[in-house]
Amino acid sequence: MKTSLKRIAVLIASLIVLSAIYVLLSVVPIPTNPLPTSVKMVALPSPPHYKEVTSNEDIHAIFNMIKDSDLKPVMHFEKGWQVRLVYKGGDITVINNYVNINGRWFKAKDNISDKLRIYYEDLKIEEKPWQ
Repeated sequence: MKTSLKRIAVLIASLIVLSAIYVLLSVVPIPTNPLPTSVKMVALPSPPHYKEVTSNEDIHAIFNMIKDSDLKPVMHFEKGWQVRLVYKGGDITVINNYVNINGRWFKAKDNISDKLRIYYEDLKIEEKPWQ
């Protein structure tokens, strides 16, 4: 009887730990409230250039574009990026439909890189060389 209670307790504890890990991995760490006050949006091709986005409306649109892309956690270790967002307290890099948010990889249902690149091109902000 004692061993079966121990097994049940271990099983329940294991399920709780696995559930907690699943929840932590599936939460997408995109800043929502408060949004950053400034975002450097960097784009390739080489040499990279950036636009410093300070409009609340544009910052909201950029992060909503990422948030609304149905991100799913994945194991992915690709180097490089096509579009990069740098803001106080975070960094997002994008390669096609893969998004790295502060070191955690996610896969979007669509090519988020193309959407961000088009948004970047449409911004009426002065483009500057990146570093």
